[in-house]
Amino acid sequence: AFVTLPLAEVLPGGMITDLNIGCGKLIDPRPWIPEEYYDATPQAEDDDARREAGDDRAADSANVVAGDADAFMLPGVALLSRRADPLAMSLASIELAGARADASTRQLVLDVGLDDSYLLARLDDLQRQEAAAFEKAKKALNGLHFVVVQKPQDVEVEPAAFWLLRDIE
Repeated sequence: AFVTLPLAEVLPGGMITDLNIGCGKLIDPRPWIPEEYYDATPQAEDDDARREAGDDRAADSANVVAGDADAFMLPGVALLSRRADPLAMSLASIELAGARADASTRQLVLDVGLDDSYLLARLDDLQRQEAAAFEKAKKALNGLHFVVVQKPQDVEVEPAAFWLLRDIE
């Protein structure tokens, strides 16, 4: 399923951290977030104090501009499976590199390693529209996106794996 997540959740101070992503992997998204996503207002005093103390990962999520929700949502793909743990471990072992949706060929593809790809699903007409929106949102965030693996009944529980990824062209 194509899903979205507030961008602030993957920034320092957000709810998604290395401690709750299962066997997945996070990258630091800040270098690839376009400038227009940031507020020009100065940091809060407590952020300044954290930086002076040597914490360079102060709450930059507070500087992400609140506003148009669509502009600040991170696109992703949710893989729901009763066998979420083995699926997550398999994806981790083959070095998940990204997800891409091709509306013209009606395919959802997982890229792994340096040059391998796996067809994950064929897309119907509704999914083609979602795929186009997914790719458009990825492009707006310089390729940032995520893949999450979890059990269908565990929507409110920590995932088996969460990867924050970036397409490299």
